[in-house]
Amino acid sequence: MTLDKDKLIEAIEASPRIDQLVLSLRYDDGLSFEEIAEVLELTYGQVRRIHFYAYTRITESAKTHPGDTDD
Repeated sequence: MTLDKDKLIEAIEASPRIDQLVLSLRYDDGLSFEEIAEVLELTYGQVRRIHFYAYTRITESAKTHPGDTDD
């Protein structure tokens, strides 16, 4: 199992804006969950939940399995 780059980009672009913001602040800007919560005026728990579900959805959407074809 690997991640398909094109599927990954599509999944990110199709994600809600808040998911994109949390992931961008975390991975592009290197902010901690506490810092993201402060910037977005959310609780730490909200940020962790958004991150978990966004990351899970995006990676699941981008997975390729042996035998998958691009139709």
